[in-house]
Amino acid sequence: MKQAVSIEVGGKRRSLRYTFNSLIALEEELGIPIANFDQILSNAMSLKHVRALLWAGLLHEDKSLSPEEVGEWIDISQLNAITSKIEEAISLSFGSGDEKKKETTGGETKKKT
Repeated sequence: MKQAVSIEVGGKRRSLRYTFNSLIALEEELGIPIANFDQILSNAMSLKHVRALLWAGLLHEDKSLSPEEVGEWIDISQLNAITSKIEEAISLSFGSGDEKKKETTGGETKKKT
């Protein structure tokens, strides 16, 4: 199981983690395929994107959550901290660049020639 990122929202400590099903729910909520998520993350995220990303990351804890309910938990003054936690959790879910490099090279370091 992938690691989760601890975040405090809605007056409670929660774990932010992106599962296969939560990513599908996110695609459906935003109408954007996962292949295009890098466009959201590389640019300034809209408030709708932040809410949807936070909601999807919390679905593994409570499948009955709605984006609107999660939106009520977001304190605008904590927006930078929330987006930072979202980015961290997404990075954990997809693996870091080093992990991906090891997977494609069989864990070996290749010399440049």
